[in-house]
Amino acid sequence: KEDKYTNAILRMAMLSSMSQAQAKLAKTDKDAAARMGEDIAKEFRRMTSEFKPADLTNFICVQVGNYEVSYAQRLKDQALRNEEANTALSYFEQAISRGGEYLDEARIGKASALGLTDDKAKQAESAQLFEQLASSPKQEIAGPALFGLTQLHMDMGNAAEAVACAK
Repeated sequence: KEDKYTNAILRMAMLSSMSQAQAKLAKTDKDAAARMGEDIAKEFRRMTSEFKPADLTNFICVQVGNYEVSYAQRLKDQALRNEEANTALSYFEQAISRGGEYLDEARIGKASALGLTDDKAKQAESAQLFEQLASSPKQEIAGPALFGLTQLHMDMGNAAEAVACAK
């Protein structure tokens, strides 16, 4: 367990450095930045195959889950999107079940992942979770939750609800 934990921490540090390098490259060499993005994606994919959520800290679970959500958002195939969203859910749910640090971030991630599926019950759960989080007194939680709720309504074709959320 200790070796997995240490390995996961080192990989997250490496991914952070890679992301910073990618941001710098994006200003000067778009092709190199795209290749770096592919390398980052491969490393995250490796992490999801080598580490179970229980092996990771809440912080890393949230980071890996957020990556999975970001990846799933780019997919056109709904079956693949559902699969990636479910992978993300496993990481967010692990952090939520443990409690402690990054709980609100894990809940926002869970709501985002639920909203990516084509399951109407999961989308409803997503909306409910986003609504709860949007009432948080912490702006760093309420803001992303309100944005997520607005985006969910747009994705579901509920433009009037999306506009109401955005006001």
